[in-house]
Amino acid sequence: MKPPKRRPKVPQWVVPVVGLLVSGLSLYFSFRKFDYTQFGHDVRTLIWPWVILAIAAELTSYIIDSWRWLVILSPAEQPTLLQCVQATFIGVLGNDVLLLKAGELIRPFLLTRWARVPFSLSMTAAVVERIMDGVVMVTLFYIVTADISNTPAWMRDGMFVLSVSVAIIAAIILFVLFYRSHAHRIVSGRSWTAKFLHLLEEIHMLGNWRTLACAFAMSFFYFLCQFLAVLCLGRAGNFDFGLRESAFVLLGMRLVTMIPNAPGNVGTFQLAFETSLRVLMVESFNAKSFALIAYVVMQWTPALVGVLCVALTGMSIGEIHKQAHHAHRENEELRGGVIEAG
Repeated sequence: MKPPKRRPKVPQWVVPVVGLLVSGLSLYFSFRKFDYTQFGHDVRTLIWPWVILAIAAELTSYIIDSWRWLVILSPAEQPTLLQCVQATFIGVLGNDVLLLKAGELIRPFLLTRWARVPFSLSMTAAVVERIMDGVVMVTLFYIVTADISNTPAWMRDGMFVLSVSVAIIAAIILFVLFYRSHAHRIVSGRSWTAKFLHLLEEIHMLGNWRTLACAFAMSFFYFLCQFLAVLCLGRAGNFDFGLRESAFVLLGMRLVTMIPNAPGNVGTFQLAFETSLRVLMVESFNAKSFALIAYVVMQWTPALVGVLCVALTGMSIGEIHKQAHHAHRENEELRGGVIEAG
């Protein structure tokens, strides 16, 4: 009997190259006709107490994100909040300086290293976090845009695709939690879904309704802090934004930066921020300037905290990434061995 043919895999370089091209094009459009004189004036006239409040709100959002991660893990593991916070900020730095959002791999690895949380379980909890983010993003988007008649088609279409994707994934998770034996029966014996069995077990380990409901509620506070960061930056730059407008700009940026792009969302952040501002009738040169200021505040300040957290580990971000990648490969090999033995 002939062995089944393996499907050709996408070369590993494709996604990074596509991401760099996307960011390169975004940077071109962001800095085309950029008024550096206007930018210098905007920086000099910033109201710095508002900037400080924006930074505080942005950093608080990551602390809430870390706390939420801890709550999701609590039915199975008990890492400390400090460990989760440090891992989160190092992950933010990893996303800002390494390709393929490597910080999403670094975060769970550090929790495995420090708190002996199983790597795959920590990864699963992080995935549950992102699913919650998607649900909250879609919910808030439709609330926020109810009174914005000129919302771009690309934004509505993107949120629709996100809502369908999140609904499918959430339905699978709910099915696993309610009908565990049926889920095992469906995937058992199928080679293309064999690895999913291990994921089902981990989802079930985290399936405490009280903690999941608490974590989901915390997701709204996580986004609220990021909305407030944009609102405070708007006040710092003398923009007459309300919370609704700030939420619209932030959600537009978060949607666009989901696509593959360069480390730190460079280019895509600015272009999405600028485009969202222009929907709110902000002049192009003001939108470009404010988008760059927002990028520095909202991307660099958490990354600087990440630098401090990395310094406390005694390693470099490159060394941490290398060890995280090695742990991920070992975890995949272990899963494969368990599945084959079964």
